[in-house]
Amino acid sequence: MNTTMAQTLLDGTSPVVRKMYEDSIPLGRFAEPDEVALAICHLLSDEASYTNGSVYN
Repeated sequence: MNTTMAQTLLDGTSPVVRKMYEDSIPLGRFAEPDEVALAICHLLSDEASYTNGSVYN
């Protein structure tokens, strides 16, 4: 498994803080780098020509 930026940023934090962040994510886990890359590729593609006003957390 790849290390996500979120995992790197949370390295060294208490398990309680880490769990708090994980619990705030609807899917219950951090995104994998390839999942973020796919979202970026979509936004850069012609398929996203009608996408506006969206927030990608």
